[in-house]
Amino acid sequence: AGAGAGAGAGAAAANANEGNLDTGGSTSKKNKSTAFDYFKRKRKQQRGEGEKGEKKKNIRKKFKGDKEAANTIPNKGSYADPEMCKLFGVTVEKRTDDTEAEAAVKFPKKKVAMLVAFIGEQYSGFQINPGVKSIQAEMDLALYRAGYLSERNFGFPHKYSWSNSARTDKGVHACCQVVSCWLQMPTTNMDEIRENINNVLPDDIAVLDICRTTRNFCARTQRDRVRYMYMLPSFLLQDTDDFRKLCESKGCHENGREAKDPISDEEIQDLLPEMVKFRASAGQLDKLKQALSVYNGTHRFHNFTQGMRWSDSNSKRYIESFDVLDPVVGDDGLEWIPTLVFGQSFLLNQIRKMVSLAIDSARGAAPTSAMEDSMEKRIMRISIAPAQGLFLDMSFFGAYNEKKKPDQPLDWTSQESPAVKRWRRFKEDRVMTHIMTEETKQHNFLRYIYGQEYHFERERYLPLPSEEEVKKPESKVGE
Repeated sequence: AGAGAGAGAGAAAANANEGNLDTGGSTSKKNKSTAFDYFKRKRKQQRGEGEKGEKKKNIRKKFKGDKEAANTIPNKGSYADPEMCKLFGVTVEKRTDDTEAEAAVKFPKKKVAMLVAFIGEQYSGFQINPGVKSIQAEMDLALYRAGYLSERNFGFPHKYSWSNSARTDKGVHACCQVVSCWLQMPTTNMDEIRENINNVLPDDIAVLDICRTTRNFCARTQRDRVRYMYMLPSFLLQDTDDFRKLCESKGCHENGREAKDPISDEEIQDLLPEMVKFRASAGQLDKLKQALSVYNGTHRFHNFTQGMRWSDSNSKRYIESFDVLDPVVGDDGLEWIPTLVFGQSFLLNQIRKMVSLAIDSARGAAPTSAMEDSMEKRIMRISIAPAQGLFLDMSFFGAYNEKKKPDQPLDWTSQESPAVKRWRRFKEDRVMTHIMTEETKQHNFLRYIYGQEYHFERERYLPLPSEEEVKKPESKVGE
């Protein structure tokens, strides 16, 4: 009996082992089948078969089509596009076949940096954009007309590696915008090239200098610091109570118009003589200096641009200095205060909002705590100062000059070269004079300060408790 029981147990164990072996074998076959199906599906996807394969094929086709379009269809904001020429009445002269021309004479291409200055009143910013006039589109056309761009590169900025050190807003001027690109160089005389380009540029744009650079130089990524100037008329610093009393004495303190049209031309003419006579006192200048100095250092400027939160890393900016220079008087007798802000980079509308808040703080329209609160983890509604007073003053490439040690350093501040003289002359005789003359004709700053006084809600300077508050639409006064 014992032997029989032992034999039965052994048989059961054998059967169990056999079952285990069978199970393992079927699992192995199943794994092999799964692996085979996987590679079979991958081959189908590569051939473009199946649902995922079709999706990948469409993505590759779209990418290839976009790449081909980028190399065959000119930028919609360039005058190489017929619609742009028709819209602005520009005639582009066609050349002979590029292939035959280059076969006859082949000019070497060189990487250069150009120092560009312009009056931005007639343009919708520097960057090329469809349907609007831009500085880049004018430069693209001038380089083609002067013979430094081939016909097949005209209208394709990426083909000649176009890059600019800054992007200026609509109506903003510049004395030191630096652009880098590859140009056909029939001569090594940079002054001759500069003059040829200027001859075909509009009167409000000028190339002040051209320098050879290294092959990999990029004006956008290798600019390490930048300086802007904002000019404001002294009457903006008039105490808020004094300004209200003046408006009441002229009978222009009440009207039913909207914030976009806060004051009539007749009322402006009544106020203008008092604005021209106004001179900022030492105490008012000190208040402005004190307000602007709060921005110095590294802070989060989420309240000084659009669509940004305190937690966004991009909101952090370093301001090296924000100085107030000695006042100057224009030909019409109006006193102006130039300010210089020096930093690494700036957000959209940041400088104009910084100036607006500092002015309101200096004239007593904003609490002194508003300056510090604006950079804390809170939401604050800040108005925007007019674009007409802002211009790009200087771009700096210190790290590039130190590391690469080029034959022509990109430095327009340390020596009195012919290019520096051209820069200073354009700044003082063209840009600063234009700002003063423009205010005499348009009165943008007087409209702005009136809107700040009678239409801007000062409760906006009281910070909201958190970033999650629903944003209200900003006042359009001064834009």
